[in-house]
Amino acid sequence: MGWGDEMPYRFGHDDIDVFVESGTDHVPDDGAFYIVARGSASERFTNAKQALARLSQIRFTSGLASSLDESSAVRNAMGLELASRQLSEYSSKKADRTRKGGKGR
Repeated sequence: MGWGDEMPYRFGHDDIDVFVESGTDHVPDDGAFYIVARGSASERFTNAKQALARLSQIRFTSGLASSLDESSAVRNAMGLELASRQLSEYSSKKADRTRKGGKGR
């Protein structure tokens, strides 16, 4: 079963145009997670957790983070929690498809 049978994953920040993507048109079809900046893949991670950590680091060093007030920092933390939950759901669905024999079975 190829990666194309899986759901694409995308999470990031529109304001700085940086995302973590897997299985989308912007990244290779290899099951890895990529940092995509301005539409181009720049870094590859085999682990989504590492890719999300790198995304957080990029967000912090982008210069926008220095101007964040406390409520924005809370919203950012909530966004990362949401990304973690989405990733867990995505991984669960991927595992279910693998256990059930994939698409069409």
